Amino acid sequence: LFWSIALGFNYSNEVLSISIVLFFVIGLYPKGIRRRLQIAYKDKFTVVAFLYFIAILVSGLWSEHTGNWSSSVSNAAAFAVMPFSMLMLPFFKGVFVKRMVIGIAVIMISGLLWSFSQYFSDLSYYGFWERHIPTAPALKMDHIRYTIGLAFAMSTYLFILKRKNEYQISTLEQVILYAGVALTALYINLQIGKIGMIAFYGISIMLLLYLLFTSQNKILKLIILIGTPILLYLSTTTTRFQHAWDTFQRELAVYSSENLDGIENTNSFAPRLISFDVALQLLSDHPVGGVGVGDVKSEMVDAYDIDYASIDHDLRLVPHSQYLYSF
Repeated sequence: LFWSIALGFNYSNEVLSISIVLFFVIGLYPKGIRRRLQIAYKDKFTVVAFLYFIAILVSGLWSEHTGNWSSSVSNAAAFAVMPFSMLMLPFFKGVFVKRMVIGIAVIMISGLLWSFSQYFSDLSYYGFWERHIPTAPALKMDHIRYTIGLAFAMSTYLFILKRKNEYQISTLEQVILYAGVALTALYINLQIGKIGMIAFYGISIMLLLYLLFTSQNKILKLIILIGTPILLYLSTTTTRFQHAWDTFQRELAVYSSENLDGIENTNSFAPRLISFDVALQLLSDHPVGGVGVGDVKSEMVDAYDIDYASIDHDLRLVPHSQYLYSF
């Protein structure tokens, strides 16, 4: 347990990459490979992920910048490898699923406790709204992906807790999972990361609606109906949220202005909206085949020169997300 926490805390990305490659190689072992390929073919997520990789690969046929295209292909290779690798895991064994989720919860909680120890030990520094709460060392301060991962991990904890009898979850294990849920909610609402907040509240709202319409417990329904608005209101009263909301309104005003006055004093929201405008124009100009994954950057640069020439080059955002690129 100690070494699992230590490895996950400091080298999570490296351990994950090595594990996925090993599982993929095991999946290609000749004995029984036909059966494993049939399982992969019947799994919708695996098929969709593989088709996504193929789409990236094929887009090179009309991409002039082959260097950018090959980089996108290498990034998207995980979509061809990871789902097939995950199918090699014994998810059909309840004891494996339980140990895996508890292990994830323990590692996540250790990272969260470290983050809170840094945050509360220097509130005068981290209390300032523009400074992000630190993340575990292995994550290199990537709070965006961290909060998204936390939100999805939380949904896994809740999934196991709902089936605690099926997976024979002990009292101690329930405490660990509930602690993971509570610490995740606290961290995300203190961090105020846009994408993390969307993931957290999206999952939470879907869960609450599910419980509201399926639960036979009238007291639980009453708690949801009364408690949810109260919690949402309280989350908006924090200083960090108020500053984030003020920034959102200010940048929206800049984006809506005729000459984009003040764009140089914005963070990322207004420039992102402008990049969406540029991208939508590309979509309308190339509705069927697009411009090729390798040419997205150069095409957006040209579009900025036409539609937003007044914006300084340093403020012109081009999406670095491979999902947006492929879209």
